[in-house]
Amino acid sequence: TENVAAAYAWASLGTKSGFTVVGIGRGTNRPAITWTAQAGTILMDAANFRIQNMQLFTAGPVGSTTALTVDAAITISAAGCALEDNFIQFGVDADQLSTIAVTTTLAADYFEFKRNKCYGATLAVCTSMLYLVGADFCEVYDNYIIGGTSSVNVGVVRFITTASVGIDFRRNTFINLTASSVHAVTQMAGVLGQVSDCGFGILNDSGLAGWVPAGAGNGPLFFRCYTANLAGESGGLMTPIST
Repeated sequence: TENVAAAYAWASLGTKSGFTVVGIGRGTNRPAITWTAQAGTILMDAANFRIQNMQLFTAGPVGSTTALTVDAAITISAAGCALEDNFIQFGVDADQLSTIAVTTTLAADYFEFKRNKCYGATLAVCTSMLYLVGADFCEVYDNYIIGGTSSVNVGVVRFITTASVGIDFRRNTFINLTASSVHAVTQMAGVLGQVSDCGFGILNDSGLAGWVPAGAGNGPLFFRCYTANLAGESGGLMTPIST
């Protein structure tokens, strides 16, 4: 077990690159990294730095009743970094959450986000769980991200500031638990790539967009993607549909 109580908590790693911090075990019998301060951060700022098979409590201790808002838990700012096979808790309750659990910078090309289970309580309204800023050629595979956000028009994943190109999303589930939510993933103009075999969960009970484009004809290509827009319903083919 280890706490993240300050900015750049793993500064002792220095400028080393091409390494993995890997947890041994499975389920709850894995290393637990817990953020305990608003400014606590882990900076993945060296190329090909990977964190694998860990429990990352970015919103603080799950059993705590102490209010805590962690601003930006993990920032990726180097190429080839990866988060794989982790459990990421990004929201415990209404006053214990991570505003943005994971964010990239323009330098985070070839970022890999794979096989992570990410959970935030409905009332722990984050801005987004994952911010992708200019994350060109990112690979996002086999993840489950569910939680509430602070806006019906902002998903648990958001492309923002600088468009990411060459993206590759496969076999993910993204669910926004906020009442009347329209976005599970929020796109911006210029995002390019492909999205296949993904499911989007929203709660507005009207549209089937789920991954909301910046405008007509804008964004990646979609293959076999479905949206469920109300609890208890089976997903329908996401819109818009090619004709």
